[in-house]
Formats: sequence, structure tokens, C-alpha cells
Amino acid sequence: MCSSSRVKTFFEKQQRADYEQDGWGDASELYDRSFGNKFRSYARHALDFVECNSRIVDVGCGSGALFEVLKQHDFKNVNSYVGLDFSPEMIDICNSKRESADPASFQVRKMYLFL
Repeated sequence: MCSSSRVKTFFEKQQRADYEQDGWGDASELYDRSFGNKFRSYARHALDFVECNSRIVDVGCGSGALFEVLKQHDFKNVNSYVGLDFSPEMIDICNSKRESADPASFQVRKMYLFL
């Protein structure tokens, strides 16, 4: 079974309430491996819109695709980056990619709090 089929199967087995309560759980690393490259390719397009000394808040940062692209470009024009996601597992993946010198932080937050 291909990885995208496994992710689809995961969601079919989970009820929405469980998903919102428990986050990605064991599927977080699968998500990063399966969709990370695709989201990083999309995130590269965002670089054209980053102005000098930008402060970026990435709501729904997932496994950190935008963060990784900014990091690959040495955080050019970025003063600070904050990645927010409701899933502790996704934030753990993001933190594993972060180095102490990076101008970035990650936080577990419920998205509806920002509406």
C-alpha cells in the first residue's frame, strides 16, 4: 500500500472528534514523509513575498514545510518565524528540524482561537 493510501486509510478509520482531540499521533511522521516535499515545493513560491525584516506566523504549520524552505535560504529577510499547529506530534517534528540559532519557535495551538 502506498503512503498516500495509508494516510487516507488512517483518516477513514478516525472520527473527526478523535482527530481534533488526539492530533496526528502515529501518522505525523508518515505525513511528513508523504506530503513534506509537495508542501516544500509550494512554500518556495512564498519566498517571493517575504519582505525585509518580516515576522512570519505560520498558522497550521504542519511538519514545517515553510520553515524548512526559509531555513534553506538562511532566513533571508526573516526577522522571526512562529509555527503554530494543533498537533503536538507535528510540533515535535518541527522542533527536531530546528537549530538553536534559528530565529524560529513552534507552539501547539488550537486554530479556532485565532478566528
